[in-house]
Amino acid sequence: MQSGPKKALFGLTLSQIDDVVRELDLPKYIAKQIADWLYKKDITDIDQMTNLSKKVRDKLSESFEMGLSLPVNVQESKDGTKKYLYPALNGKFIETAYIPDRERHTLCVSSQVGCKMGCLFCMTAKQGFQGSLSAGA
Repeated sequence: MQSGPKKALFGLTLSQIDDVVRELDLPKYIAKQIADWLYKKDITDIDQMTNLSKKVRDKLSESFEMGLSLPVNVQESKDGTKKYLYPALNGKFIETAYIPDRERHTLCVSSQVGCKMGCLFCMTAKQGFQGSLSAGA
């Protein structure tokens, strides 16, 4: 039984998922099934991994969660720019911005909590640099 916060599955490599499967004493082939659900199929919950038995999904859910975050806020300006605010660790937030232009579109994706760029429109920059995000974050 897990004590403390659950660990995130999203962002783990196949090798790390192999470790999870071994830690939970599950058959090795399940690692590939989990990886397929995480990175090839559009799911948001462990219970949606329907080729895993309910017993396996329950065991996985005891210690792990998907690790996906939905935006807590979305703002859209008149020019079509959209800012998405996502929760990060330690009560901080990260921001993603979609900026349309006539001939191109720009997507600004946070790879860090906080930022050194100092863009005035960006909440992430206002936090000051806190550190880099993991691949899953």
